[in-house]
Amino acid sequence: HILAPSLQADPQARLNIGRTMFETDRLPADWVAACNRMDEIWVPTKFNRETFTFAGVHPEKLRVVPGTIDLTPYNPNCAPLSIEDARGYNFLSLFDWQTRKGWDVLIRAFVEEFKTDEDVSLIIKTHSSFGYSTEKIVGMVAQYLTDTVGCDLDRIPLVIFQDTNIPDEQMPNLYRAADCFVLPTRGEGWGRPFMEAMAMGLPVIGTGWSGQTAFMNAENSLPLDYTLTEVPEASWREIPTYQGHRWAEPSLSHLRQLMRQVFEDRKTAKEIGQKARVHLEENFTYPHVARILLNEFERVGVRF
Repeated sequence: HILAPSLQADPQARLNIGRTMFETDRLPADWVAACNRMDEIWVPTKFNRETFTFAGVHPEKLRVVPGTIDLTPYNPNCAPLSIEDARGYNFLSLFDWQTRKGWDVLIRAFVEEFKTDEDVSLIIKTHSSFGYSTEKIVGMVAQYLTDTVGCDLDRIPLVIFQDTNIPDEQMPNLYRAADCFVLPTRGEGWGRPFMEAMAMGLPVIGTGWSGQTAFMNAENSLPLDYTLTEVPEASWREIPTYQGHRWAEPSLSHLRQLMRQVFEDRKTAKEIGQKARVHLEENFTYPHVARILLNEFERVGVRF
């Protein structure tokens, strides 16, 4: 499971299978060439089967083999992680600090929808592949809110940046500290944090496009409206492989509506979260995906 340009076919192998994914509506040219050099390409979603085909990967090479999750560590009844200044109701978001993750839409929706006297917070657990420090990220947010949104920073609801390192075994405790997971992403290859939050029984708000739609639907989550748009120059300059591509632009107004909805109707939101956990139990555990893998191996002549 690597980026497609790193795929290398072994000339001594009877069959070379590459496993990869991408998050926009198409692929960079070198990805297409690398995929077509392999005998098969296994992608995790129908979304990528469509986008890879659209980009020029030979459709007969493409197979859908979904991601999976071990639910054992994700105990919805575990102790919540102690988060300083957390409120009575807490939204949580986890992501790499880049435009694709929709941090601008997320923060704007939160500060415009909620008032300072409401018992609510937005907890952001982030890191930066570009090497931004937490101080740099906070400064970017402050500039965005003052210059673009026109906010008085002294009159916005509480945004908490959780910048301490959390070991893998304590991540369920972080999810447990939240009441709702929200991420208005512009595109995902799979969307692992969505799945982890659902495993913890949280109601999940996420864009209704790209990889996460393999396991998120209107019954087990709260899909966010979007429009497909060209990746703007500022964004493809951040990640040049996106130049000329399209991705989802999440609806700010709908995000505000959904965040208010779960905040006000907590009973229904909790029921959605419970359905999410059951959906994963019934479709995406190791045994379920192992059976899919076994069928694929048998199809290409591998016997166990």
